[in-house]
Amino acid sequence: MTRKARPRVARGPQPQLLSSPYEEKLLRMVMTLATELAVTRERTDALETACRNAGIDVNAVLEDASEATVADRLERHRELAGRLLQILDEPP
Repeated sequence: MTRKARPRVARGPQPQLLSSPYEEKLLRMVMTLATELAVTRERTDALETACRNAGIDVNAVLEDASEATVADRLERHRELAGRLLQILDEPP
């Protein structure tokens, strides 16, 4: 029997750490960005180390991006912005 993974969703009211719900939203946005940045830095470090160990010039690879790669990166930027701005749409 295979179990379906259920998405983890917090139930009940969110704890309020700051004095206003708008400050809470800003804090959530900052924490979302901080998490994204931390994960990105870890992955970048791992990939750069693997490339150096394989004798690949990381800077040359980064500077020589195809149009498809640039378009893909732009789409990921839009997705991140969407996740951040979604916080503003939620009720305080």
